[in-house]
Amino acid sequence: MTRNGHSSLRVSGACYAVIVSKNRTGPLRGIERTLDLSYGLSPMVLIRQYDPTADYSALRACFVELQTWEQSLEPGLPAPEEAADPYLTEVFRNCAENSGRIFLAEADGAVVGFICVLAKVPPSADDGIAPYAYISDLVVRAAHRGRGVGRELMMRAESFAREFGAKQLKVGVLVRNEATHAFYHAGGFRDYTVQLVKLLDAETSCGAGTPSASLANWRDCEHVESGGDRGSTEKSKD
Repeated sequence: MTRNGHSSLRVSGACYAVIVSKNRTGPLRGIERTLDLSYGLSPMVLIRQYDPTADYSALRACFVELQTWEQSLEPGLPAPEEAADPYLTEVFRNCAENSGRIFLAEADGAVVGFICVLAKVPPSADDGIAPYAYISDLVVRAAHRGRGVGRELMMRAESFAREFGAKQLKVGVLVRNEATHAFYHAGGFRDYTVQLVKLLDAETSCGAGTPSASLANWRDCEHVESGGDRGSTEKSKD
């Protein structure tokens, strides 16, 4: 699975992947989610635009399945039912603000997956001047995985991004979601940046989750040096 919201774009404790027409691009807070990601033969599936008058419940069910999967990888993520409506409201807003579209995969009259692509996301000042496209969500329901549905959705989203003149397509992936990572690599994406997370109110390797214990991590890493990092907003997620 994959999800990337755009809270403006959220990117989960994740590895960024970038690709396509040209070089790299910038900022985002969103996470991509993907739950199919294989290369079987495509079933008789229709890829169509989301209809807000008829498809909300199906879209929500897909999101709940996606969130359930990601929560199995990262237990700290919000409960699926609680997150669904606020998250989808955020998705619709991001589409309105960034020339986005939601495409559904339909088989035998039922929605079996969806993808959300934002065609014009403005970069941060330190990462270029041209807008880029971003996959905020991708999910295929369990009974329909392994049939190439995720691939078909990605092809439609990439075509849509190209129609808007995007030169780069980005997506965020949870580090623990290895199957999704491999799926995007196979589709031409490359690793771009990694977001790191540290819990400030939890136990650390030094003991209880107290400020002194947490700071002790830094005292123990004197042998590690960093050249610095701008910590741009794109490098973040949930």
